[in-house]
Order: sequence, then C-alpha cells, then structure tokens
Amino acid sequence: MRLDGALTLARAPVAPSPGSLAAARWSSQAALLDGRASGLWSAAQYAEEVASPRAELLGVWSGRELVALACTSAVADETSLLNLVVAPSLRRRGLARALLCCSMWAAARRGHALYTLEVRESNAAATALYTRCGLAQVGRRKGYYKRPREDAMLFSLERVVERRDELVELADGLPPGGARELAAMVWSRDRFK
Repeated sequence: MRLDGALTLARAPVAPSPGSLAAARWSSQAALLDGRASGLWSAAQYAEEVASPRAELLGVWSGRELVALACTSAVADETSLLNLVVAPSLRRRGLARALLCCSMWAAARRGHALYTLEVRESNAAATALYTRCGLAQVGRRKGYYKRPREDAMLFSLERVVERRDELVELADGLPPGGARELAAMVWSRDRFK
C-alpha cells in the first residue's frame, strides 16, 4: 500500500443510525484495516463502536481507503483508547503518534481528567510510543489477552485537560509530511478557548 495524494483526517459520525451508509462504510473499512494489521476486531465490533454515543473513531483516509484509526470511549471524565491501528506498510511515519495526540487532544477538549489504555506486553513499539507521548505504566492485567495468552500493560495520562501545552509540543515534534498536517488540522479546528 502506498499513499496516493493527500491524507485526510475524519471523525466517524456520532452515533449514526445502525443501517446508515456512513456507519457501514466506517465499520467495513475499519475491519479491513484491522484485518491487515492485527485481525483482532471484527466489522460487528467496529459497528458497535460507531453506533455508540460514548465512542469516537478518528480515521486517516488516503482517498477512499482507511489507512489508520484510533477508537476511544468516554465515560464520566475518562477517555480510554480501545484500539489504535495503522496499515502495516504505513507504519513508522508518525500516523499512530498523530492519532494518539489527536485523541488525547479530544479528551482534553472534553475536559477529561484521565486518558487510559492497555497494550500487549510484547508490543514494544506501542509501549515506546505511549511512553514518548507522556503516558505512564500504572499496572498489569495477568493473562488478559487470549490469542496468544499474554499480560496487558495498563497506561494512563492524568490531568489531560491541564496538559494542553505538552500535547501541542508532541504534535510539533511529528515528522514532516502527512502526520504533522493531520495533527495541524485537529489543532486548528479544536483550539482550546
């Protein structure tokens, strides 16, 4: 897979009707992307998240193809990253970091105090990314993942809403090209007041 033309960042519509074209497009494209990357989530799971008023899906599109996504869920004053997926051929270009920054920015914009996630213990690249972006390991869930059986490492970032300057610095540090422009799109639309 290669990038043809400009990347665009889009949010899935908030809780569209289950049979809507937008919901079907997002969930089918997300499942295709996930299948190429990890194969952990099904189209039905993505459809459930797209339909949830608590969920937010941020996607990076290259033309009509979804090439990266972040799926979060918000409850009370906490945002949890449920899934972060980048097409294997487009990794190491800053897309995961851009989406992570954008989803943390969205949590801060909502006034959330806590941003959390869990990751497989063996996923060294993701663990390094989360640490670089200011998240701290706060725990472990023994045997949480099934195929294969593995512990989940728990990460969090506290006082998200108070860290807006740090989030801007993270975005400024993105590599030139698509990822930086994606983050700039979010910053320009969603500036803190």
